[in-house]
Amino acid sequence: RVSSVATMAGWDEGNVYYTDLGDGDGRPGRDGEGVTPGQARRKFADFLRNFRSEPTAEYPDGRLVYRDKLDQDTPPRNVTVLLDDIIAHDPELAKEVRNQPDIYIPCLEHAAVTVLESLRNEAGLNPQKDALVTGVGGSKDMFDKLEIQVHLVSDETPASIRSLNSAHVSKLVYIPGIVIAAAKAKTKATRLCLQCRSCRSLKYMDLKPGFGGMAQPPRRCEANGTVASSDPAANAAA
Repeated sequence: RVSSVATMAGWDEGNVYYTDLGDGDGRPGRDGEGVTPGQARRKFADFLRNFRSEPTAEYPDGRLVYRDKLDQDTPPRNVTVLLDDIIAHDPELAKEVRNQPDIYIPCLEHAAVTVLESLRNEAGLNPQKDALVTGVGGSKDMFDKLEIQVHLVSDETPASIRSLNSAHVSKLVYIPGIVIAAAKAKTKATRLCLQCRSCRSLKYMDLKPGFGGMAQPPRRCEANGTVASSDPAANAAA
C-alpha cells in the first residue's frame, strides 16, 4: 500500500493560461492575488537555502535540510521535498503549489537548480564543467543545462479517491493507492536541438512534462527564412 501526491490534469486542455514575460514578475494568475512565479522562485530559493529542521542533540540549531541535500560532491538529479516544510516556511506559497502545481512545481525545480549552482560557485566549482551534467550535443554553452526533479511528499491524511470532484481538477491532491501494475518506462525528450538543413543554424526547444507538450517544429528557419519541405522524409532528415 502506498501513498502518493498526484496532480489531476488533462481535463482542462481548453483553458487559457498566461505566460510570464521578462523575469516572470508579472501579475499572479488568479484575480491579482497570491504569489507570482517570479516571486515564487525567489521564495523557493530562500526556502531551500535556509529552511531548518527541528533542533536535535546533533543539530542544536536545526539542520539545513535541503541545502545539505543540494550541497553534494555529485550534483543530485532529484530532491525529495516535504510539503509540510513548505507550509511551515510559507503557507501562502504552499497554497499556490496546491492550487497551481503545473506552474509552481517547475518554479521549485528552477529554484533548486539556482541554489545548486550558487552553492557550487561558492565552492569554486563550475557545474557546466562537471562530467555528470554535460549536455548531449550541440553548442556546449547553449545546450548544457542543469536539471533537478523535485519529488513532493506529505505527512497529511490522504484524501479518499471517491471524495475527488471537479474542484480538484489540475490541483495537487494526496491520495492512497495500491500499485497493481507497472508499465515499462518510456523516454521522452525534455529539450530538442533542431538544425536547419540549408544553413545548419540551431534552434533549441524546451518541452513541457507529462503526456502533452508535443513539439511542433517551426515551418520556417529563423536564420534565413527557408520554408520546411512538405515531404515528411525530408523534414525527418532536418
